[in-house]
Amino acid sequence: MFTIIALSLLGIGASAFIIDEFVNDDDDEPARDVSTPGEGDDGAQDPSTDGEDSGEDSGGDTGEDPGDVPPEDESDMPVADTVFMGTDGDDTIAAEDIDARVETVEAGDGNDSIATQVNNIDILGQDGNDTITIGEDQPIVYNVNADGGAGDDVITARDPSASLLRGGDGNDEINVQQESYDEEFTRLEGGDGDDRLNLDLAVPDQGPQIGLQAYGGDGADTYTLTFMPAYGDGADEDAGPARILDLRDFDPAEDQIVIDLSDTAGSGDAVETEIRDSEDGDTLEIVVSFLNEAGDSVSGTINLGALTGTPGLAPQDFISIVTA
Repeated sequence: MFTIIALSLLGIGASAFIIDEFVNDDDDEPARDVSTPGEGDDGAQDPSTDGEDSGEDSGGDTGEDPGDVPPEDESDMPVADTVFMGTDGDDTIAAEDIDARVETVEAGDGNDSIATQVNNIDILGQDGNDTITIGEDQPIVYNVNADGGAGDDVITARDPSASLLRGGDGNDEINVQQESYDEEFTRLEGGDGDDRLNLDLAVPDQGPQIGLQAYGGDGADTYTLTFMPAYGDGADEDAGPARILDLRDFDPAEDQIVIDLSDTAGSGDAVETEIRDSEDGDTLEIVVSFLNEAGDSVSGTINLGALTGTPGLAPQDFISIVTA
């Protein structure tokens, strides 16, 4: 059953729709396909019959299906899968337009702008050069899956947790401000194209931590890394550096890393970087060290994964450090 609510949204220029699709919780994969009334509704009851059986009269049939048994409790009730649909134009979908009921946003074709501050949501920019902003005024957003789709998209997120941010096809830009870490990592995917991943990373004084996992995808990708002062209760010398970023498919033959230390608040000359072999010797890692407010040295590592580029490249060939 579908409930369709037309919303005239300021800035969209046409109607958008919220569609409630009722699905059974017992299904392995809850359906999120959006239909419009009249499509594929063979066997649907004609509202004009007012509950009567629309089939042939077999005699004494009241129109009630004996197999339709009311659920015994609320846990057996169908749940609403709510889809917010844009138009094929250039839509502006503001954060206040998306409430906690919405589980999926489908912006449609066009150069769309979407903002959200809710958790547990899928955002599909679809075709066009889309801008997706996640959690701008909220400390942490959880379980947000954003896909820019085809086009040169910009995705910006503040402190995402257990989330997936995917640029899709095109020369995309993904901006993440990661102020905290927990047991649920966030995955970034540039997709096909020459993508830019701009990551502002906090360096905690307690390790190990689970940070971001980034996949640039096909194309010449650029990772620009900036750092925030360390946070925590005090350095734990036995824990070792916190692992704040894994570059899972970094290719030194075409990808670049820029470490920008020119505007690291509260750190100044206390910021140090080191490029070294990992403990197993299979990969390179970048170690960034700070002095926290107590004067303790705290460190975070960026692991470059299994390097697959041209042998013989030196780190300075694909890593740039900007200090001023």
